[in-house]
Amino acid sequence: MFDRNEPEQGCVSAQTGPRKGGFARFVEITSCQFGNLVKLNLMFLLCCLPFAAFFACGILNPGAGYVFFSLSLAAAAPIGGGKAALCFCVSKMIRDDTGYVGYDFRRKFKENFLPAAAPGIVCVSVLCAQIYAFFFFLGAHVSPFLLLMCLFSALLFGMVYPYFFLQAGYLRLSVPALFLNSVRLGFRFPLRSALGALSGGAAGLAFVLFFPVSLLFAPFALLIGFSLPCLLALMWIWSPVNAMFGIEARTGTSATN
Repeated sequence: MFDRNEPEQGCVSAQTGPRKGGFARFVEITSCQFGNLVKLNLMFLLCCLPFAAFFACGILNPGAGYVFFSLSLAAAAPIGGGKAALCFCVSKMIRDDTGYVGYDFRRKFKENFLPAAAPGIVCVSVLCAQIYAFFFFLGAHVSPFLLLMCLFSALLFGMVYPYFFLQAGYLRLSVPALFLNSVRLGFRFPLRSALGALSGGAAGLAFVLFFPVSLLFAPFALLIGFSLPCLLALMWIWSPVNAMFGIEARTGTSATN
């Protein structure tokens, strides 16, 4: 999975003619890169296993829940590097840049493991806090305004954080610089950012809302539950990042919407 044997090929139509855009491009990528999306999903899941193990222990042992939840956040350190590597590899699919999925993921994970560790822990903490707050407000029968504010804060977060990890895969910048760029991009292109957050987070939101019934779809999460939402989000936000930093101009691939 991590070796450089043969480069994965891009989509045939993109190699022989003008690149499609919008939904047609999404269908094209998922059809010809499905195997690579599964590979990326499994590799990202490996980065999440330490966090998931401690978090599950906290749920199963309520008496020591705070201890296990604290350990789970520390164990979330690999998730930042994994997210940066996932965004890098998925964006290469959007650019139709041939490469080695396993090798590229490992390389970007190693590059971003330490720089993205703290941001990854922060993102996991925010997501857990938002999920907890949503169910708390839902169970406490608070005013719909507070529930909407909770959802709105989740939307704002979703509009910003994908930019951070996408940039981390390409740019050698400090964490504060990546964060400021992410905020600027998120609010400079609010429609694209919001649509990216909604399309990329829809599956996760549905899984949380309909839990435990949603466990029936756990096999889907194991196969493409992270890589496919990442593709959906990046389809919206790749163009602003590419336009601002000229990534495709430097790598020699044509622009895409």
